[in-house]
Amino acid sequence: MVDLALDAGHGGIDPGVVGPTGLMEKECNLYIAKKCEEILKNQGVTVKQIREDDNFLNLSERVQIANDAKAKYFFSIHVNSADVDTAHGTEAYVLAKGGEGEKLAREVLDHVVEATGLADRGVKFANFVVLRDTDMPAVLLEVCFISNSAEESLLRDDDFKDKISLAICKGFLNYIGKPYKNSVNAQPINTLTPIILKPSALKDQVKQWAKNNNATPTFISLADLYWDLYSSHGEVNPVVAYAQAALETGYGKFGGKIDEGYKNPCGLKTSTARDDSPSAHIKFNTWEDGISAHLDHLALYAGASGYPKGHTKDSRHFPYLLGKVKYVEELSGNWAPAQDYGVRVLKLMFDIQETIIKENFESSTNAAGSNVNNSLVGKDGSNTDDGNNVVDIKSNLDKISNGIESLKSHYGNVYSSIDELEKFISEKDIQITKLINENSELQSKIIIYEEVIENILNIISQRIKK
Repeated sequence: MVDLALDAGHGGIDPGVVGPTGLMEKECNLYIAKKCEEILKNQGVTVKQIREDDNFLNLSERVQIANDAKAKYFFSIHVNSADVDTAHGTEAYVLAKGGEGEKLAREVLDHVVEATGLADRGVKFANFVVLRDTDMPAVLLEVCFISNSAEESLLRDDDFKDKISLAICKGFLNYIGKPYKNSVNAQPINTLTPIILKPSALKDQVKQWAKNNNATPTFISLADLYWDLYSSHGEVNPVVAYAQAALETGYGKFGGKIDEGYKNPCGLKTSTARDDSPSAHIKFNTWEDGISAHLDHLALYAGASGYPKGHTKDSRHFPYLLGKVKYVEELSGNWAPAQDYGVRVLKLMFDIQETIIKENFESSTNAAGSNVNNSLVGKDGSNTDDGNNVVDIKSNLDKISNGIESLKSHYGNVYSSIDELEKFISEKDIQITKLINENSELQSKIIIYEEVIENILNIISQRIKK
């Protein structure tokens, strides 16, 4: 007797459904089933795998294997398809309403929806052979729609399939009263670079870096908006977003499909875009809108708390993207098709973090023509707070900020002086080595001269004696 029979649908000569770019259902089914087996065995659950590899089994054979193993539950893994390419989401099938199968399906489906953000299409009922002829409660899960190009793309990502597998296992374990243990088979420490993180550099560092790279004044000033907005948009590391904006816009010079007038710092497209033409890109009213959309899209990708959001400027705020890309390195092939895209963003981040601040940069509350502090100002321009408290506080903060900037500048000069001193010491060492070598050469010449003189004196002495 085993706890669970896992059935990877299709296989061998039967590929199942095939996605727009040729991904076969049978491959996805087997991967998820094998990953589920690995997870469940580490949790102490006994598993019978119906299909161990890419071989063909008819439905009756699958049922027979599960019945012979005396499995307590049966779970069949499939990928869905539809005639329309917009169909999306996840659903489960059981034989009849009200039984253990329906309860198990609902538990697993809840976990999958929560983990992936896929649309919940509910538990449905069907007279499938694997549901009807099995001796145990049985569920057939349709993970998502391979006929939908976006969800097919997800299925090509092993991390997404791993997420689906873990959700299935957690749902099953919860149903049988055996909660998932995080400490079991703990994963190694991840060395990738999280998108959601406290700022990994100072705002003035990115401004100095941008100026060092001949960025436009507008692009330099956008740093203020990124730093003002990141905390209310998923706590995305603003250094990630700013570096990506530099890559996408050429440090604000643009020159690609769109220009500065689009106020679109990350090349975000419309929800229905099918090509890379200018009209396929969003044209924002203000830079604040464009940067808010940029941060929201990164936050959605990274699985930020509270996402997907109900109200956002992000035109492509699709729920299925939730948690798809948690690390900068994973932007490659996801945000952009280039396989080195994430690495290029990361390289810019490293450059920013190594930048020494040499100039004073004033923070612009009206960066690039978009006021980000208008919550404190009335329509007539007056302060909406009682008295002058806000003005006084702001004045004190400005003084503190100026002091900090002065210290940064001072330390920047100190670092420059240290660099010059190190160069001087290095040059001095070279000169000393050169003098030592020259002295050695002189010593050798002296010895030779002494030998010559001695020989001459010997010759003279001998002639005198004669």
